[in-house]
Amino acid sequence: MNVASKCGFTPQYEGLEKLHREMSGKAFEVLGFPSNDFGGQEPGTPEEIATFCKRTYDVDFPMFSKVVTKANPDQSQIYKFLGASGHLPAWNFSKYVIDKNGQVVAFFPSKVKPDDPELSRRHSESSRRVSRPGGFSFRLSHVPRSFEDFEAGSAAHGKLCVAPQLQRDGTLRREKRDAD
Repeated sequence: MNVASKCGFTPQYEGLEKLHREMSGKAFEVLGFPSNDFGGQEPGTPEEIATFCKRTYDVDFPMFSKVVTKANPDQSQIYKFLGASGHLPAWNFSKYVIDKNGQVVAFFPSKVKPDDPELSRRHSESSRRVSRPGGFSFRLSHVPRSFEDFEAGSAAHGKLCVAPQLQRDGTLRREKRDAD
């Protein structure tokens, strides 16, 4: 989801961290993409954002560097991919559910809180879907402790065959990986 430190929805960090901890180890990840696209509500540096999130909400889920969510020439590749679903954020804290095949299966606007039953239901439905051979998936199978760990991905865990890798700047890189 796209996040911001100075937004009326910023308290959702608390619920997102709770969701992250409850779903740990269940093929579910919360990923935060800071964005200054809406109201200039994420003006900080990556270090300032990380410090705010940790001190204020004890955020432990992966956070990336700032991205551009809006459709324009500077839009980050991750949001070009997510936007292909027909949904782009209209404000901060918009959420996507992506299945094991790397397909966007649900979009939730900012007002939908992390504890909303519909969000949990859509995740449950998507986790039961059968993966297509050779499908593309985001590496959502383990909790990375750093960007470098996220970049290394779940190859060590043998979960996915082919995955677009999210790079620090929100761009996607596709490469083949071995799976068990």
